[in-house]
Amino acid sequence: MALGVNGEARAKETTGGEKDPNSGGNTVYLSPGIQAAITPNWSAELSYQHAVYHNLNGAQLGESYKVTGGVTHLF
Repeated sequence: MALGVNGEARAKETTGGEKDPNSGGNTVYLSPGIQAAITPNWSAELSYQHAVYHNLNGAQLGESYKVTGGVTHLF
């Protein structure tokens, strides 16, 4: 089991040389997850990231959650 806090910072998008005022901002996630050793050299992980704070620019929708996963091989 794992528990973490992570964040995401996005810059404003530029279209035709103009910055979009409804883009960019910051989000903080609380991220519980699991990790499993499959073999001594392989592991897998799965994390649910729940947004606990949004500071978004202008009118835009923020993400409520993300689910991420991965597989790791150690050399």
